[in-house]
Amino acid sequence: MLRALIVDDREESRYLLSALLQGHGYAVEAASNGVDALEKARRTLPDIVISDLLMPVMDGYTLLRHWKEEEPLRRAPFIVYTATYTDPKDEQFALDLGADAFLVKPMEPQIFIARIEQVLTAYESKEFSTAATATGEEKVILKQYSEALIRRLEAKMEQLEQANRALQEEIRTRKETEEARRKLSAAVEQSPVGVVITDTEGKIEYVNPQFLEMTGYTGEELYGQNPRILKSGETPQETYQELWGTITAGGQWRGEFHNRKKNGVLYWDRTAISPIRDSSGAITHFLAVKENITREKAREAQYLNAQKLEAVGRLAGGIAHDFNNMLSVIMGYTEAVLAELKPIDPIYKDLEQVQFAANRSAELTRQLLAFSRQQTIAPVVIDLNAQLNAMEELLRRLIGEDVDIQFVLSRDLWHVVMDPSQVDQIVTNLAVNARDAMPDGGKLTIETANVRLDEVESQGRVGLPPGDYAMLAVSDTGCGMDAETAAHIYEPFFTTKSPGKGTGLGLATVYGAVKQNKGAIQVYSEPDEGTTFRIYLPRYIGEDAPAVTAARGPSASRGHETILLVEDDVLLRTLARRMLERHGYRVLEALGPGEAIALCERHAGDIHLLLTDVVLPVMNGKELKNRVCSLRPGVKVLYMSGYTADAIAHRGVLERGTHFIAKPFTFHDIGQKVRQVLDAAC
Repeated sequence: MLRALIVDDREESRYLLSALLQGHGYAVEAASNGVDALEKARRTLPDIVISDLLMPVMDGYTLLRHWKEEEPLRRAPFIVYTATYTDPKDEQFALDLGADAFLVKPMEPQIFIARIEQVLTAYESKEFSTAATATGEEKVILKQYSEALIRRLEAKMEQLEQANRALQEEIRTRKETEEARRKLSAAVEQSPVGVVITDTEGKIEYVNPQFLEMTGYTGEELYGQNPRILKSGETPQETYQELWGTITAGGQWRGEFHNRKKNGVLYWDRTAISPIRDSSGAITHFLAVKENITREKAREAQYLNAQKLEAVGRLAGGIAHDFNNMLSVIMGYTEAVLAELKPIDPIYKDLEQVQFAANRSAELTRQLLAFSRQQTIAPVVIDLNAQLNAMEELLRRLIGEDVDIQFVLSRDLWHVVMDPSQVDQIVTNLAVNARDAMPDGGKLTIETANVRLDEVESQGRVGLPPGDYAMLAVSDTGCGMDAETAAHIYEPFFTTKSPGKGTGLGLATVYGAVKQNKGAIQVYSEPDEGTTFRIYLPRYIGEDAPAVTAARGPSASRGHETILLVEDDVLLRTLARRMLERHGYRVLEALGPGEAIALCERHAGDIHLLLTDVVLPVMNGKELKNRVCSLRPGVKVLYMSGYTADAIAHRGVLERGTHFIAKPFTFHDIGQKVRQVLDAAC
């Protein structure tokens, strides 16, 4: 946060300028004259100083001369902001003394802030040299100007004293009190924060335009009302009790309100309320300064939600290995028994139910890992348009004839890097949700486009830095959802469907897959107005590579090669051996790396493939692969694991060109994968 030092002998000027700068994110310190300013600056150097010229004790010109001659003060820009010295000669003299800008009061707040930022930007590249001593002629000019300053200061002080006496006389009547109130209202008309003044009972007497814009009310609707008109019921009653007790006791209260606009929309504001006292010290009014922090609160809520989702993801990843190992045994042996039975056997249908439940459990595990961004993936450069075109026939069968599907695909769409199966996963889940939201039929639109985000635009896309993105949008004309529902849709197991209609993992899966590929997802929905999901994926920038779509693998073929199987889980090793032998392979079993290396050394024939778990005792799968390859050059390697992709990546296994199969796998899966690895070119 940048620090600004305001130097002005008028309290109201310091107050208004402080409010303006604080509203734009500056930390502000104020001084009433040059001597006070120098003392404060020497203690803590500000990033910029904004000074009036006409002041007692030490005027602005003298302060400027000291500022530019003293290290390290002169390394902070000095801006003159005056309403008294507006003659071109005054400006030239200030610039000759080293002022970085000369601004004349009053100035539009937006223009004033812009000039401040221009000076700060220009000052970043400024070089500093040793300050020069004033020449004799410059000293004469300084002396003459000092005398003129003194004369003007004396005259101004006399004017201020007379005005003060007149004002004290005027405020004794109600008419002059109202006039003072109007002057105060005019002074804060252009404040970037909302300002409210109430009487001691809380009745509103003044609001500025920013407050009207914040709440949607008109001044006529608010005057005479209590601020409780903004209550939404979301702020605890204890907050109001604490507030009232603090300010009526003469203290300042700071806090936040969750209020309601005139149109019913909720918003957050950060408020500071202070008592206003008369000359005798009695409280006559309360002043509230309010800043709309709705966007800040939304970002905070998104961050907390992301943390919650991350915690669930870690839990899902933590149980995946053991769960997948158990499922591998259940699925494998069920499949093996079914292969030996005939459909008319009394227990055949029972085993089919076991197999169905195991497959369903495996799918749930995959969805949880996708949500937690820990599923095993093989990212490649892909063309989203080609991937979507390949899915069209599948989607039309999935959605049904009563939903019209339209593809609006942008030409020359930027390529992205991700696992093609994840594109299928994302689009299928969104399409199924859209279908369920349109029970009587409707329209499903799938769009793509190139999107270039600058720094401002990227702030609206949660978690995205500026840059180029390929955008995928899935829109439906269904029932839509309200904001409260939309806030929970990515949470695992959250669903609005009736029991048995959904697991609540579809959108959690989509969310995880998008985040795993460094993208972002946004939802736009209103009740009865349909829903649109927009997904932003980083553009691939690199050497040209062929874009691919998800391959549909051929059925597994038999083999005759020798496979070295390394797995420390006895049940899994036995199951894998039986599966491989049924495919025609010869299997050498090893329960760990030591036994595997010994087999390599003593086996007389060829070993064509090493099939090993990633996590093993003594050494991991990659280390074992290096030892085996040194003994058996040319042997091919296939890794398997029930651990998450994150755990595997830490072991350096998932590198480009590495072959991997995730547990649990079926008889068909292992046969197809082994054949693919054995047939692959070295």
